[in-house]
Amino acid sequence: MEAFMTQFKSYTEVTAQKAKVKERVPEERVRVAGEKVRVAREKVCVTEEKVRVNKEKNELKEWDIMTTDVESYPEQKRAIFKKMQEKIMKKYESS
Repeated sequence: MEAFMTQFKSYTEVTAQKAKVKERVPEERVRVAGEKVRVAREKVCVTEEKVRVNKEKNELKEWDIMTTDVESYPEQKRAIFKKMQEKIMKKYESS
């Protein structure tokens, strides 16, 4: 009888542990899902920042092109710069 009671107690403890684990599973899933959402938001923020920085870099390059004095450049380079300047002007005229 004593051996049976020991096994029954052991079985009861294991069953209780299983129940506790099953209770924690939904909570853990919610926690993991929340963490995934947080990471996804951070990725979006990083991507948006990269886009903003690239836009600023492009604007600075365009500013350099627009403020370049092309009169001292050889004819070929001057023509290229003037076309680039015209393209930039059209871009900002339409916006």
